[in-house]
Amino acid sequence: MEASGLSRNGWYHKGKDKEDNAPAKEKIEAVLLKSPYYGYKRVAKQLKLEGVSWNHKRVYKIMGEYHLLQVRKSQKVPRTTNSRHNLMVYGNEVQCLGTVLPGWVWVADVTYVWMGSGWAYLALVMDQASKKIVGWAMSMSLHRSLCIEALNMGLANNHAPRYHHSDRGVQYCSHDYVDILKAKMITPSMAAVGISVDNPYAESLNRSIKV
Repeated sequence: MEASGLSRNGWYHKGKDKEDNAPAKEKIEAVLLKSPYYGYKRVAKQLKLEGVSWNHKRVYKIMGEYHLLQVRKSQKVPRTTNSRHNLMVYGNEVQCLGTVLPGWVWVADVTYVWMGSGWAYLALVMDQASKKIVGWAMSMSLHRSLCIEALNMGLANNHAPRYHHSDRGVQYCSHDYVDILKAKMITPSMAAVGISVDNPYAESLNRSIKV
């Protein structure tokens, strides 16, 4: 005990603190089960809406203690976009639209979240105007079916948008994905390679997930 720098009483309180945090862990996991793409700040905000007034620092501490934080900067992060392919790409059809109403433009992107034992890929589809997540899917592998699942969730619960905006990754350029868009009379729109300002809403969404 003395070699560790903690007294017997200190070890007792350390164990007791973790035990006391167990109910908090369950509340946080309940939020993450519904919204696995939430970072600690959004978890804290959701808990507050549910009547649990914990500040984001406490939520961060508990999520870190139980390995629930979505991203660890020390980890080598995976790539989510492969634009080197021979599939057909589309131009940026939404950059000159001006004011966009809810339901007009959906923005799609893939990001990654740390799940404690490894990285998982998270495909998101967001309504540009309302910022509502209309579809999402998560998998340990990056495959076009992941993005298709997120898109189909959005289409199953909402009217089809006029435009679908994404990067030029192979998942969004795949024949299966584009065929779904065309079948629903949705115009594909894609950001130029390496230019994040062409897809600012997806970039902003991804940053909010990772905090």
